[in-house]
Amino acid sequence: MPGMTLTLITRPQSAFLPDNTATAHWSLYLWDPDLNIGTVYQVAKESYFRGNTVTNHREMVRPQDIAAVSASVVVASGLHITHDVMRDVCRRVAYNRPFDLVRNNCQRYCMQVLQELVTGGHLDQHMISALWTKGFTPLIGNR
Repeated sequence: MPGMTLTLITRPQSAFLPDNTATAHWSLYLWDPDLNIGTVYQVAKESYFRGNTVTNHREMVRPQDIAAVSASVVVASGLHITHDVMRDVCRRVAYNRPFDLVRNNCQRYCMQVLQELVTGGHLDQHMISALWTKGFTPLIGNR
């Protein structure tokens, strides 16, 4: 069994933002290449009045069915990360986490989840460090 592939994906931000072309919404996609199906893990602000991070995921998503992907960067392939582990890490990172569109946003959340996967022994640090050479260019410094 070759294992799972973890990919960072970007999609256009909300059309309500002033310059939709300069920003992107980042998510993580954990999928099984043999089955050609996976789960998209993402975050958002809880509401306009409450500024906490909420995490959600969409299961049973084929790569070609992810709407409006602008770009993708493979973090690593051949991983033995389960969806239970991924959901647990995503929930822990989002717990009690303030959401700020500029400084503590979806890009930072994705990086925090990846770092937590390194801490838990599911990824190697070199996989995260290699993202910049693969085309990951966050709007805010997080190296």
